[in-house]
Amino acid sequence: MIRQKILQQLLEWIECNLEHPISIEDIAQKSGYSRRNIQLLFRNFMHVPLGEYIRKRRLCRAAILVRLSAKSMLDIALSLHFDSQQSFSREFKKLFGCSPREYRHRDYWDLANIFPSFLIRQQQKTECKLVNFPETPIFGDSFKYDIEVSNKSPDEEVKLRRHHLARCMNNFKTDIYFVSTFEPSTKSVDLLTVETFAGTVCKQTDSEMPKEWTINRGLYASFRYEGEWGALP
Repeated sequence: MIRQKILQQLLEWIECNLEHPISIEDIAQKSGYSRRNIQLLFRNFMHVPLGEYIRKRRLCRAAILVRLSAKSMLDIALSLHFDSQQSFSREFKKLFGCSPREYRHRDYWDLANIFPSFLIRQQQKTECKLVNFPETPIFGDSFKYDIEVSNKSPDEEVKLRRHHLARCMNNFKTDIYFVSTFEPSTKSVDLLTVETFAGTVCKQTDSEMPKEWTINRGLYASFRYEGEWGALP
């Protein structure tokens, strides 16, 4: 149990320091174990070498920045402490099968090789199912905000979404739809602009919900949430 708690703390520390220099010596010192023993402990519990875990987590952070931000490849490589843009591109291609530039400009986002944090794997599993959703016009209004691409604690953004959801729930006694689009912000290369349309399938006659949005027909992932309002993501 003590070992699992130590590993939990190390996983959290690694996630917070992916954009800072990380060495096995730093991790050993933080854990109180020797360099050799902390690597053995990590591999025995996590079934992947510690160094490989850090490398893949950095590459996945890079993939998010490549896909969602307007940062240059050089800036991304240096911010995640790769030796050069060339070495970053080589390691990126090994994991994702294409160059960072190709990854950015694809018209789809292939998540097959994304290596998530083990912190996520330790959380309660959420049931997911695929559903075919028909083309659906909804009527409502939109709101927009900027968020840091690498934001790990989007508390203010979550509060904003809950505020709009609560308002819709008070006004309408039917299914409510939130549809979000995102693009790199024009204000900063570190920001992502998110626009969310909130509405229902019922067209309102008043002016409070004046806009229309069409949800495209297609295959969607469906997640069911049951729990406290304060824990709603």
